[in-house]
Amino acid sequence: MLLQGERVSIALPPRLLRNAVAIASAASMFLVGSVASASAAPSAASCSTPAPVTTLPTNPFGANVTIFNASESVSTINAALSAQSTSANQEFFFLPGTYGSASATPATATTSNTIDAQVASGSVVAGLGASPCDVVINGNLGIYNDSLAIRPSQLENLTINPIESGDPADTMTWSTSQEATWRRVNLTGNLLEAALPYTTGLCLNACAPFPGSGINGSGAVENGFEVADSNITGDVIDTNGQNTAGASGQDGNSDPYIQGSNIGGAQGFGSDTMFAGDTGSVPATNFGPAVGTKPAGSNVSVKNLPAVRESPFVYYKNGQFFVFDPSVQFDRRGYDWSLNNAGRSLPLSDFYLADASTDTATTINAALSNGKDVLLEPGAYSVSAPLSVSKANEVIFGLGEATVTAETNTPTIVVNNDAPGTILAGFQANGLGFNAITNTGPYAAEQIEIGTRPNATGWRFDPTSLSDVSTVSNSTTDELINQNYVLQNQAEIQSNNNSGSGYTTVNWPAESSSDYGIVVNGNNVTLEGIWLEHFKMTEATWNGNGGQVIFLENELPLTIPYSAEGVQPSFWKENSSFDGYPSLAVSPSVTSFTLTGMQSWSRFGSGCDCLVTSLITAPVKRNISINDIFSGQILGSASLSGGSTAVGPGFPDFSGSTLGGVLNLINTDGVSSYIPYNPAMSASFTATTSSGSATVTNVSSFTGITVGSVITAPDITFDTTVTAINTTANTLTLSAAPTGAGNVGEAMTASGPGYDSFVGTTNGTTTVTLTPGVPPFFEGLAVGSTVSAPDITGGQTVTGINTSAGTFTLSAPASGSNASEAIISNGPGYNPALAWIGTSAFPHSDLYGHGVTNRIIHFPSWGWDQHGWRTRTTVR
Repeated sequence: MLLQGERVSIALPPRLLRNAVAIASAASMFLVGSVASASAAPSAASCSTPAPVTTLPTNPFGANVTIFNASESVSTINAALSAQSTSANQEFFFLPGTYGSASATPATATTSNTIDAQVASGSVVAGLGASPCDVVINGNLGIYNDSLAIRPSQLENLTINPIESGDPADTMTWSTSQEATWRRVNLTGNLLEAALPYTTGLCLNACAPFPGSGINGSGAVENGFEVADSNITGDVIDTNGQNTAGASGQDGNSDPYIQGSNIGGAQGFGSDTMFAGDTGSVPATNFGPAVGTKPAGSNVSVKNLPAVRESPFVYYKNGQFFVFDPSVQFDRRGYDWSLNNAGRSLPLSDFYLADASTDTATTINAALSNGKDVLLEPGAYSVSAPLSVSKANEVIFGLGEATVTAETNTPTIVVNNDAPGTILAGFQANGLGFNAITNTGPYAAEQIEIGTRPNATGWRFDPTSLSDVSTVSNSTTDELINQNYVLQNQAEIQSNNNSGSGYTTVNWPAESSSDYGIVVNGNNVTLEGIWLEHFKMTEATWNGNGGQVIFLENELPLTIPYSAEGVQPSFWKENSSFDGYPSLAVSPSVTSFTLTGMQSWSRFGSGCDCLVTSLITAPVKRNISINDIFSGQILGSASLSGGSTAVGPGFPDFSGSTLGGVLNLINTDGVSSYIPYNPAMSASFTATTSSGSATVTNVSSFTGITVGSVITAPDITFDTTVTAINTTANTLTLSAAPTGAGNVGEAMTASGPGYDSFVGTTNGTTTVTLTPGVPPFFEGLAVGSTVSAPDITGGQTVTGINTSAGTFTLSAPASGSNASEAIISNGPGYNPALAWIGTSAFPHSDLYGHGVTNRIIHFPSWGWDQHGWRTRTTVR
């Protein structure tokens, strides 16, 4: 038994026990709640040498499943793994035993002495032991995907002693995106999340004033994956994606998610690297840009998993195959590989083994109605009616990334109200795709439907769960959750409109296709590790109370058609005052909801200059909490030009295929990220420089200049920023001295300020004193900014700044005196609708790869506590 934390077992009430469960070979069903504390993980999960199973059993799982035993040669196994057909989903099982030589090193490793094969797309490699320690792989089962492409691949239930040619010792590479999940993996070494080695090449992001600037980057760009219920004895290693002055960060893996696991440590700088319910050397939350002396950070850590129900898995014991179905756990930390009182072991005789070449919706539904669980053998299933679950606690479990596709305008799967506690795992539930020539609908109303009536059923101690259940379709709503207490862990929920396939300004609004991603009507629903992408309207709509979301990746629709350059399409507006659609809309009636960790990308590949008024809309209430989010652009291009979209001389013109973006992160908070930069977001002025001096004098206008603004002029080094302002003395202090001998009346530009929050003291006059030591140290506060506070309510603007004295002046006095008062500023004053938010209109410190990206500062966590927010936000 391998168990990190203590847990409490709760016997299931008899009314919910399934009559069909065979008790002879299976443990009674238990539900498990975990206490918050957990011991540190043993360094190698206390594994002993496994006893090998030398007799190869009869394979009951069909032609697309391969079973290895330790008596087979390593060369034979590697050949089978490497020969996997791209046209078929496959599962590779390793019986208990040791595979490969532990004495090999990266220098001596070959395909004859170690396991050495990439885990192919559309395949699962898993151990057949009751514990991950029962199967030991000496070698490499990695991925070098090196792209944003989604890769449905999985490692499960085994130990890997990493020996990989070309990598450092004790290190294995898993360089891939999204659906490539680890479950119950014991890695006795380091996990490299982005491919090595680094190469020197052209600047992949806008990092210098002229094209062709060289950087040291790996060239690998991935968009995250999930590690669950695993033990990594070494470090989780990403590249360093942080930009520095004049240099782009290395490309790497942007959004890894590690859940309910143990790690030896973490290295690198991603974007939103998230840890939830993990033990070991877990980095503390440091998410956000550099502020004052605080360095930038990309880590988000949640101490406990509020609720989790791990995915089922197959194991082999005493000559029989079983499927272990874990129970729900609460407040868990660390991995849990115990089978004792942790769920139920189901003999294979409980299952109907479906074959993609012969089975239909009719045969599978007949098995379900007769009380059978269903095991989907690897393959592509085409169904003319939904798979319908009508009995409680039934299991539909896929092997080898099985796909089930509705061939008509019906859902792929429906879990009825009478079926709480349903377990769905390990398959894709897909639907029809839009094509202007071959398929213009109609489409299903929903592709996945969990409960047919809102709030009718659902139980906290036996929730319906979806693990590794993804869906791609053009249904009106891809996934509808009506049951209460549903748990969903790891999914790619995606529209089928990625390529456009003939969308026009006429058929885009006319077709009810891919309108909504996920709609949650149930209460106490928990989503963990979700990638939600490309829907035409609102991507996630939340109508239930008690919802929890931990790690949500999002991309806006790719190919919105438009009629004119630079004009928002009239049909892509939620209403007359809201451009585009929110990615997450929390209903005004909701009273409790928590989101931690969200990354949203604008990637309008069609060239549409589309804007989104707010990424998230939510009521401002005490028990609604939104934490650690960003929004930005990917896959654009940067070039120097003096075109109409250029910020100013020497600034890049972001005129690639990606345009538009998000104007506000939450409601109308003013935190924006969009391309191209508008000249109105920058300040123009003249000033005098002196040789060797970082002080700029005779500043003609301070309107729109903030601490952190990037200053551009012929003799000012690129990425030089403002560090101090004194409007009385007409001076600016820069982060670096100009390079020339000095210029009088030199033309300059400065990136504009935006939204900011801070703490200060008013005294009934026009002078406000900032509280020392409280960020953000005048960042985002500029002459012309509109200021509001409990006693600053008249629309006053900033007329002067003295950073040395820690003061600024208002256009009219405050109405009272108040110490440590929360104050908000919005700017630039001359164009608040296009406010550029942050310390720089040019990325320079929190860029994590992925093409064109903007760095934005948001208010610190204390700024909105009184309103219910606890938000640490950066925009990339």
